[in-house]
Amino acid sequence: TTPYRAWRILLLNTAIVAVRAQNAEAIGRSFERLKQRLPDDAEAFFAEAAKQADEGDFDPEVAELVRSYAGGAQ
Repeated sequence: TTPYRAWRILLLNTAIVAVRAQNAEAIGRSFERLKQRLPDDAEAFFAEAAKQADEGDFDPEVAELVRSYAGGAQ
């Protein structure tokens, strides 16, 4: 119903793929896009991503990057 709905899904999926790939550069880019373009969704997304990083087998540097967004440090 909303013309921006498709973009929302694409932005979220891009960030999901970045997290699952544990690609720090892609995480930074996609998370910044979420903050800029989907500020109402970003906080909850970052919290869930941090939870995944804490529960999964993440490289420590990547996990810290993800947690930094959840904590609002970026």
